[in-house]
Amino acid sequence: MEADIHQNSDEDDVDVETVSQPPTPVPSLVVSEEAQSLQELIKRSSTHPKFLHSNSTSHVWAFGAIAELIDNSCDPDVRAARFDIDFAEEPEPMLVFSDDGAGMDFARLHKMLSFGYCDKVEIDGHKPIGHYGNGFKSGSMRLGKDALVFTKHETGISVGFLSQTFLAAIGADAVLVPMATWNHKRELLNEADSRESLRQITRYSPFKTERELLEQFDRIKTTGTRIAIINLRRENGLLEFDLDDDPKDIRIRGDLAVPAANGGKTAEGQQLRSGLRKRFNREQSATTDIPIDYSLREYCSVLYLRPRMKIYIRGSVVRTKLIEKSLNFTKVDVYNPHLGGKRIKDVRITYGLNAMSNRKDAYGMMLYYRNRLIKPYVKVGLQLQQNYAGKGVVGIIEADFLQPTHNKQDFDQTAQFRSCMSKLAEGLKTYWRELKQKQAAERNLATAEDDDEFEMTVPKIPDMVWAQCDDCLKWRKLGTDVDPDSLPEKWFCRMNTYNPARASCDVPQDPDQEEEGQDLRVSRKKQRIVDTQNYEKLRAEEQRRKAEQRQKQQDDEARKQDELRRREAEMEAERLRLKAEQLAFLRQQEELAQKTRQMEATRLELLRADEERKTPSP
Repeated sequence: MEADIHQNSDEDDVDVETVSQPPTPVPSLVVSEEAQSLQELIKRSSTHPKFLHSNSTSHVWAFGAIAELIDNSCDPDVRAARFDIDFAEEPEPMLVFSDDGAGMDFARLHKMLSFGYCDKVEIDGHKPIGHYGNGFKSGSMRLGKDALVFTKHETGISVGFLSQTFLAAIGADAVLVPMATWNHKRELLNEADSRESLRQITRYSPFKTERELLEQFDRIKTTGTRIAIINLRRENGLLEFDLDDDPKDIRIRGDLAVPAANGGKTAEGQQLRSGLRKRFNREQSATTDIPIDYSLREYCSVLYLRPRMKIYIRGSVVRTKLIEKSLNFTKVDVYNPHLGGKRIKDVRITYGLNAMSNRKDAYGMMLYYRNRLIKPYVKVGLQLQQNYAGKGVVGIIEADFLQPTHNKQDFDQTAQFRSCMSKLAEGLKTYWRELKQKQAAERNLATAEDDDEFEMTVPKIPDMVWAQCDDCLKWRKLGTDVDPDSLPEKWFCRMNTYNPARASCDVPQDPDQEEEGQDLRVSRKKQRIVDTQNYEKLRAEEQRRKAEQRQKQQDDEARKQDELRRREAEMEAERLRLKAEQLAFLRQQEELAQKTRQMEATRLELLRADEERKTPSP
């Protein structure tokens, strides 16, 4: 971990006294002769120990504080290839962060433990993430009251102790930082000052002897830095981190119990649990509950746009994601921001459907700054509506032209920021319109242009699957039919069967579209022409499909009418047949009645004749 030292700011440019001063003058930023003379005549501003706590409150979210420590190892002057995050129970509960970077000499360690310094520079196009010279101090003090920094440099080994416990115990009115340094033979340098620092460190830290402190350096292989955060923050007596839910993860606790005196699970307790599991966000204040909000492993997997080092959590590697290349139906847009009335370098915006998450609410804009995630899953434009519009779409932009806030969880609310968000919303609308028409055509569905209840189908495999080699850290293309979940935890270039020509760590990293020369810096006019052409093409296809559908509906209606008329004719014929049968039946009844009457008349006639025969003649 390199020193977290940045340009002086009005808030952070304060001096920190140390119990042990370095044996040689501390190199610093260039100080004018006038300033040097005035420093001898005018009192310096000092920092009260209470500032350590108040400064840490800028980190509402614990993972934001951890990210500050990861950033330091990722910066170009450190060159770390591996970063480990672990939890230790002995000698007392502590979070341990370590890297295999260049380490720090004694003077640089002193700067790291001071406020507001910056001497980080861009190296080979790799820009440092740190911005204010305050990240380590605010981040470490957010996680716990005390931090021990062990660093091994090519010139020697050093330890520094930034401790609220120590400062409170001695009643200090200024921030004192005990520091000690040794050469590689473990011989103490600047012995008088270092010995006093060691006395204070062993008194107020869990490491009670010089030997125990030196044993920590044995855990650093060649060079690097190891940070132990102790006296960890607690809520209602419990650590804010859940270490039991997943043995390979560190999670923000979501099941904190409230004191028994309050009756156990109360409404206040439920609200506390909910608040701890939800990341603070200006646009989405405590409204999201997606994995990166409470899982450090998930957060680290997307923390960097282009991961340059491997991150291990509790001994298990984090499967980092090239999030720009983990999408479906990817589209690249171009934004031409202006700063101070002048146009600056074109910025790439990538839109696509999130194929790497099973959570339907894992969508929105991912805003990065110098490769580092600042604002995840920010809903814009269509995505703020209460329907399916824009749902599932991820937008990715590296907004180096914006200014991040001190905690690197937001951007300053400037005109440039608002313009950027408007551009993201505008691009989302265009992307959604085109994708909706495309999927509707593929699924042979009719959808009106303003149909916001259309739900996208998201394939589980991204447009192109990539994997990072555990040895050389280079990224390789694996094709479009590989299930990312089927890849082993550790993957190496030699496993590349998709492109055997690149199955070696000696071969340069596989280029992406931008590196292959695709011209992303097209003008807005050309981009609008392309968007219009694509839209007109999709619109013509939609109109043709709708015309075919209308003709089909008309043919179906004509067939229905013909069938109805046929059935009506059959019914009429049946009615006439029944009526004829009824008339024939009535005629038969009439004939039968007539025959009955005739038979009755004949019978009566026979009776009269019989009576006449029986009656004697007079």
